[in-house]
Amino acid sequence: MSTYKFDHVGAHASSRHENDALTAAWTHLARRSTASLARFAVGRVLLHLIATTGDRCIRFHGAGILREIPGGAAALALLRHTGRAR
Repeated sequence: MSTYKFDHVGAHASSRHENDALTAAWTHLARRSTASLARFAVGRVLLHLIATTGDRCIRFHGAGILREIPGGAAALALLRHTGRAR
């Protein structure tokens, strides 16, 4: 029975190490992907949309999306001028 416990603990430690390595690899890939997407206007719009689902800051990310759309910055300035956007 002690052998089973040892094997089980050893398997758990090994799986935890594999999960840590997987998390580190996923984090590295996500950072590289984010940096790649941020180079292009369409990628920045996508990143704003993804971030909106996580933090619910719709006003902030909506303004970021408008900045990336041609003429969007002018529309945002017009909304601010008319008092409809803060």
